Amino acid sequence: MNWPKIKWLLIVCLLCGNLLMGGVYCARREEARRTETQMRADLTALLAAQGVVLNPEGIPLPEERAEVHYLPRDTDREAALAALFLGAAAVPVDQGGYITLYTAGPGRMQFRGGGLFSLEYETPQAPEGDVMEDARRLLTDAGFLTRESEEPLPSLGDAGLITLPQKIAERPVWNAYVALRYDEAGGLGGVSGCWLWGVLHPAAGEPPGPSAAEALLALTDARAAAGQPLARIESARLGFFAAAVPPDLTRLAPWWRVVTDQGVFYVDENRRVRETLPI
Repeated sequence: MNWPKIKWLLIVCLLCGNLLMGGVYCARREEARRTETQMRADLTALLAAQGVVLNPEGIPLPEERAEVHYLPRDTDREAALAALFLGAAAVPVDQGGYITLYTAGPGRMQFRGGGLFSLEYETPQAPEGDVMEDARRLLTDAGFLTRESEEPLPSLGDAGLITLPQKIAERPVWNAYVALRYDEAGGLGGVSGCWLWGVLHPAAGEPPGPSAAEALLALTDARAAAGQPLARIESARLGFFAAAVPPDLTRLAPWWRVVTDQGVFYVDENRRVRETLPI
């Protein structure tokens, strides 16, 4: 067999295949660009017919990554959690960079803006009764378990950890967990975890909700129905916010944040309009 010719034939075939796929990709990108341009033109015309001026650069491109709507940091909740583990004498110190450190006789507890927290005791704390009972009491008092919960806790692992993964009040969430660390003598040496404070991270596969055009038209219709028609829309950005879906889980729901001449409005996945996000 003439291997050199076969090798060159394979190379030519692969090159042709790559050129073909590249051409198809470019054609699809160009078609998507034309469709997006036409959509923006149609949306601008529809809004103009209602007397609303749309900033043409305020609508994100389809490939633009969704932002995250920030939750207000719950400093009262942080203080309560620090008092639970360190006592009422725990003193907060702002360390900059959205980091707060609480210190008291037993140890120190740190909170970060993204919801992470960690606790270290100077001397491991003796449990109140059985270790598992002590863990359940602490998790309940901290709000990670409901007082009526009969959910069995994971057994004490090899590393001395009792981990309650990604739940708040028995409801699964994406970024909440807590781990209690006990030593061989049964003393609690520290705690680490994450609460739904600060930044929420969208999960893979989260439905995108309504399109930008649907959200903007829903907003203009709602303001017109309220007797306060909009005059200008500056920008619209898709983001996510925690939404409860009882009794199963807490999830991140898509919202559009729309900046207008009347202020900021939010449009949810059902095209409902709000002036503030639900807390």
